[in-house]
Amino acid sequence: ARFAFVESNHPEGVRELNLAASAIDSGATWFDRMDLSILAHDLNQWRTVFQILKPIIEPNQLGINARILLRAALHAREEAFILDFCSRLRAAGIHDKQAYLLEADVLVRHREADSGIALLQEWLAAHPDDLEVRLPLSMIARMTGRDELAEDDPKRLPLVEEVQDPQHGTAVVFV
Repeated sequence: ARFAFVESNHPEGVRELNLAASAIDSGATWFDRMDLSILAHDLNQWRTVFQILKPIIEPNQLGINARILLRAALHAREEAFILDFCSRLRAAGIHDKQAYLLEADVLVRHREADSGIALLQEWLAAHPDDLEVRLPLSMIARMTGRDELAEDDPKRLPLVEEVQDPQHGTAVVFV
């Protein structure tokens, strides 16, 4: 599969990847799973990445492999997994801004805005100067009619030039 991918034969690489992934079982080593997940990642086969990594990544640390698993879960629309994994990270004492933002986003998309707001408020209680988290909190507050939670002071929000993508820039203008 890697050879087909390197040779720019994406469909053949995906076919070979799927064959290898279907052959993986509980006896596969951690290294075999990681190697196959890297190939699946390179081929943008997020569901396969998720299925390969889920059995071997625990929410007791947030290294690169756990981040890749969360990204794969997002792309594979495994939102229940994201909520559970992020919750278990916090329970293990791991408080990561990106995990908070991801979990809050999933909660809001599933009409659990109050839970998403509470999660972002929890983060801001520990990191009151975090403008990057204050922005989505303010956006959710405005969208749900809870204007009292939205930040009105432009100095406590990131500048449009500081945000990472156009959607967040739009949020700065909206809030």
